[in-house]
Amino acid sequence: MTFLHERVAVLADHLYSYQISVLKGILTRFSAMGTSAQVYLGREISPHLHANQLYDLIDQEQHQGRVLLLHALSSHLGQQDWQDFLARKPLPTVSVTTRIADVPTVTVNNPVGIHNMMDHLIETRGYQRFVFLRGWPTNQEAIEREQAFRESLERHHLDPANALFVDGDFSAVKALLEMRKLLHLRQDFECVVCANDEMALSAVLALREHHLRVPGDVAVVGFDDTPSAVLAVPPLTTVRQPWFEQGMQAAELLHALIQGESVPAELDLPTELRVRQSCGTPAQMPQEENPLYKQLEILFLAAAADAEQLGAFLKIWEGVLPIQLQDQLKLQAWRNWLEGVYRRVQSGACPLPHLEQVYGQAQRMLLDALSIALSSASLQHTLGARHAAHLNVVAQPSMIELMLNVRTYLEELGIQGGRIVLYERSGPEIPLLGRLVLMQEQDLEDQGLFPVKQLLPDFLQHELDHGHRLVFPLVVGDQHYGLFICRIHEDTLQDETPLQSIAHAVHLVARVEEQKRSVQELELQVEARTRQLRQEISERLGAEEQLKAAHAALQVSSQLDGLTGLFNRAVLDDLLQRVLMEHQITHQPVSLLMLDVDHFKQYNDCYGHRQGDVCLKQVAQGLRSTVRDSRDIVARYGGEEFAVVLPGTGQDGAERAAKRILQAIEQLGLPHEKSLVASHVTVSIGIHTLQDSPLGVDEWVEGADQALYRAKHSGRNGYQVFKAEG
Repeated sequence: MTFLHERVAVLADHLYSYQISVLKGILTRFSAMGTSAQVYLGREISPHLHANQLYDLIDQEQHQGRVLLLHALSSHLGQQDWQDFLARKPLPTVSVTTRIADVPTVTVNNPVGIHNMMDHLIETRGYQRFVFLRGWPTNQEAIEREQAFRESLERHHLDPANALFVDGDFSAVKALLEMRKLLHLRQDFECVVCANDEMALSAVLALREHHLRVPGDVAVVGFDDTPSAVLAVPPLTTVRQPWFEQGMQAAELLHALIQGESVPAELDLPTELRVRQSCGTPAQMPQEENPLYKQLEILFLAAAADAEQLGAFLKIWEGVLPIQLQDQLKLQAWRNWLEGVYRRVQSGACPLPHLEQVYGQAQRMLLDALSIALSSASLQHTLGARHAAHLNVVAQPSMIELMLNVRTYLEELGIQGGRIVLYERSGPEIPLLGRLVLMQEQDLEDQGLFPVKQLLPDFLQHELDHGHRLVFPLVVGDQHYGLFICRIHEDTLQDETPLQSIAHAVHLVARVEEQKRSVQELELQVEARTRQLRQEISERLGAEEQLKAAHAALQVSSQLDGLTGLFNRAVLDDLLQRVLMEHQITHQPVSLLMLDVDHFKQYNDCYGHRQGDVCLKQVAQGLRSTVRDSRDIVARYGGEEFAVVLPGTGQDGAERAAKRILQAIEQLGLPHEKSLVASHVTVSIGIHTLQDSPLGVDEWVEGADQALYRAKHSGRNGYQVFKAEG
């Protein structure tokens, strides 16, 4: 293919803050060079994830090169896995962060960032007793940061064996739990060094829970310099990674490769140490001139000298804060101003009797205002204007009407140039042909099928040569339905939630239409049978009874799982809504048990899928035998997962039911020689009980899922009860 303009592909696995920052750098540089890019938003490179089949649409006919921004699980792949993936579609390639043999890579020098931070902590702050909160044990960046931490200790003649190492897995939740465990055992350390900012903020919270001041008793530092780091209390010392610059450099390298120029095998970008108060560094008085500083300082000193002036100072202080804190750039300056005035007066020759009282109340008011500002910023980031839009799926009886609703949805989101391509057939593999069914800005007549790897039909190919496009797979589970394509602008790179909403809407309507077709086929069959029966007058009475039975069986079969005879997932979803509505009216407790057959994949591998089906049938029978109340519901959730709904049952009753289930499954005595738990088939159970709760169905199911997850990781063949955090 002859390219009129340089056209490249960017492979990204998620839209988290890291990927968004790097993508903005990549696209900014490509825009300056007149290069158009298609960002393929799939998932990690893994044969088990269907969404990443999207990457197979990339080839030499459509693109001159590609950038790999596949960060999340890259450490799970070996070099041969990467080589096999790249060999499928040979193209000039640049990787971001992930090192691949013979592929130019733009990395960030994590070790130097850690070394600079440790130099400051040891040489400037004088700390010697450290805790290190690790990232994922197999992640390359986590490994580099921990190794640099150990090297820094050795460089300063401190034995790494004397430091404490805690597994945090880059997770705020796990870091909080592990720090709590550590603090129950010992508190003889001076500084907590965290492999990312999220874990650092959790460490601060855990220390406060144990009445330890940060940095007064223990210093805390992070890595990444996320937006929450500067807004934290106290502001977090951290290391800034040049993610935007990393994207810019990746674009530069790929352009050079396409032009046939030689490029370095690796381009290592420096980090920047951001020293703030969490490590013990005092706040600096703001340098800029602000007339409010002087006026408030006079009132502050007057209140510190005379308690009767306290009210006047606090009234003005309370009025100033909301206005000033609307600009987040001023947060640090106001904190520094308050601490600076306090320390100057505290160290002066003439002590003021009410200094501590004035400073304490002013600081509390400032922290309250900061908390509100931070919560507001977080809420806006989480919700934003885009989440005010709503895609009504229930009201869409056909794909045509859904597309009309999607058009309105995209306009409400501010997304431009939306295109939807549906494959000629849905299934576990992406087919060769597709059909354009939506152009956001105009009505569309059927243009016929075209090759999917083109992304768009011939009359829209010019769009791919101008600006940048996001390509998102409309896939749910293992079912591929099509592609969503749109122009990329600032709002597009917020998150992928709206795109997932479109994918699920297409999935649901496709299922409805498939069910309608099945019903229509059945109706035609019934109609033909009826005509035949009318001709067979002598057998009419018997034929009518057969027809009634066929209708009844059709109704029952639509509600039951074909393998186990339990209620199916669609019926369960409807029943959960009804049970939850009844709970919210009657305020009676209701419990949900989620069950999973332990090590079922190994069972299938050992005994075969046919015997696996027999096993699931027997497990279903065992579950039925444990139900005591006519209102109790047993359903197949999917695969080897089952659900039991217990209306009017509190946590104690749910736990008794779980024990009955465990006993019933054990009594089945189904052999399972590949199980790591027992010699027979076992199950794990998660319980989520609602007591006069406003939660919706999704949160209820999610809680039971979390409890099931804990049950699996607590040894299996048992149950766990969901407990909300906080």
